[in-house]
Amino acid sequence: MGRLLMTIALLVCLSKISAAASFILKGDIRTEQPLEISLKTLSGAILGTATIDGKSGDFQINVALLSPDLYQIMIGKTVEKVYLTNQTVIVNGYYDVADNKNTALDFKGIDRHLALAAFIPEKLIDQRKVNPGAFTALNAGELCALACLFNNDKYDFNAAILEKSGTFNSAAGQWLLKRVDSLKLQRKGVPAPDFSLPDDRGKLTSLKDLRGKITVLDFWASWCGPCRTAMKEFKTFYNDFKDEVQFVSISLDDDPAKYEKGLEDMQIPWMKLWDKRGFYKSDLNAKYGFKMIPYCVILDEKGVILERDIQSSAALKMALEKLTNSK
Repeated sequence: MGRLLMTIALLVCLSKISAAASFILKGDIRTEQPLEISLKTLSGAILGTATIDGKSGDFQINVALLSPDLYQIMIGKTVEKVYLTNQTVIVNGYYDVADNKNTALDFKGIDRHLALAAFIPEKLIDQRKVNPGAFTALNAGELCALACLFNNDKYDFNAAILEKSGTFNSAAGQWLLKRVDSLKLQRKGVPAPDFSLPDDRGKLTSLKDLRGKITVLDFWASWCGPCRTAMKEFKTFYNDFKDEVQFVSISLDDDPAKYEKGLEDMQIPWMKLWDKRGFYKSDLNAKYGFKMIPYCVILDEKGVILERDIQSSAALKMALEKLTNSK
């Protein structure tokens, strides 16, 4: 009898160990059409799937013990990148296959993910810098996951996190390593990407034609209100620097008429170039690393990037004062 009790106790113990040694994604999602739910690694490898048929919304996915990292929870066409530990995650709510705007899902068991997400600012303009508190509140793997959740395309931003984390063991760490490597050409101290664009008289100008002076590249468009405002402010201090600094405004208008009207309205007193491909088709945004304008880059006399990601007249003036005073 004693041996029987010991055997039962052992089986119960093994059952508990087995349950603990797995990650569970489960819940009850109401939907009107069949829906597939899957858990994937950051690189896209499927760890587990489940299907609900619209009649019963209950589902459960059991996978082997997870390493704390960033994973993808895919519900229909919705993809959520979530930092997961081995805490059971429960997803309840309603999913509208026809119109995702009507979808309402509630996630429980993602406490650590929410702790990471708290460091992501709501305002886009604040997303160029890392909240310093993240470096003390998060471990190395969590910092890499934070960078991936940010999905920031600035070299300095990602390099700062990579330097602090010092690890590439996780999937998020590998993602961050590749992101930093792909952005190396956008860092300070490297030659600026070349271009060849016509000026307002149709003469082609390339980057080598601008060597010899400190150069400000100002990316703008006639339809961009903040660009117009910034350019008016540039004019207030342009004369203070024009002997040492050349300003070059590069229009990203794709409509010739609007470009000409913009030139007429703004009466720009410095060099004007035009990329007729427009903001969305130009390769300059990828080469120089911007997703919004106005955006300024400062180059030295040899075309090497000194400063980048300048989006206000005050920041540009401050940078030029520092550069010219230091000469």
